[in-house]
Amino acid sequence: MNTKNNKGFSLIELMIAVALGTLVVMAVVTLFITNQRTYNLQKNTRIIQQQGVFVLEHMVQDIRKAGYRHISAVNDVGIIANEVNSISGSKDDVGENKSDRLTVAFDVVVEGASDRNNHTAPRDCEGKKITSTTKVVQTYWLNEEELRCKSSYSSSENGLLLLEGVENFQVLYGIDAIKDGLATVSHYVTADKLTADNVGAVVAIRIGYIVANNSGDGMTSTEQTFYLLDKDIKLGGSDKKVRRQFMRTIPLRNFDENKI
Repeated sequence: MNTKNNKGFSLIELMIAVALGTLVVMAVVTLFITNQRTYNLQKNTRIIQQQGVFVLEHMVQDIRKAGYRHISAVNDVGIIANEVNSISGSKDDVGENKSDRLTVAFDVVVEGASDRNNHTAPRDCEGKKITSTTKVVQTYWLNEEELRCKSSYSSSENGLLLLEGVENFQVLYGIDAIKDGLATVSHYVTADKLTADNVGAVVAIRIGYIVANNSGDGMTSTEQTFYLLDKDIKLGGSDKKVRRQFMRTIPLRNFDENKI
């Protein structure tokens, strides 16, 4: 049999083909890993965004009620600086990573069938149904990276978990110092600057918090600086956590008209 005309690949040609094939496989794998990481980052960012906004809106609805009175004296509702009914008052730099505590009080009016219906009845921040007209004191604070709320109307010891993975919680109080009869913020202060003279002139509250996801899908391994209200907070590094910050200014509907 004549084998002189049989041709094949040389060793060099085979090595080149293998090298090119390896490069193509590596490119495909790298693209897959990058796309998977991008997908996980977007998914975790979306989860943080949804949870952070939901809790923020929940807090805004309750905090906006601060100062409303129906049965209480004017000084018994609004921003609470001292302990009331075993609930701590508003404080500055008392929690984890120098986080703040916000405590507010307001009257809840219950009258008529709709206010007693299980679906439409007023509830405190812990979700407990309020069955009669009363004053409610609610406090928000950070405990072991958990944003929690406790109500004077509920009997729970540790309150309700609102959001996990919260690394910092900050609060500022907008004071109207102009006294022209118009509710306008002239400056913001921390809780330790509130006094008996100016607490009634608080016409807005700013809240902000930083939420982190422990997935390790963050795009940066360097330390980040977050400018959260009056604080410069450095977080991150090798943990590669996905982080987002949320802030909101809440105008108050109820304040001492003699103070503005």
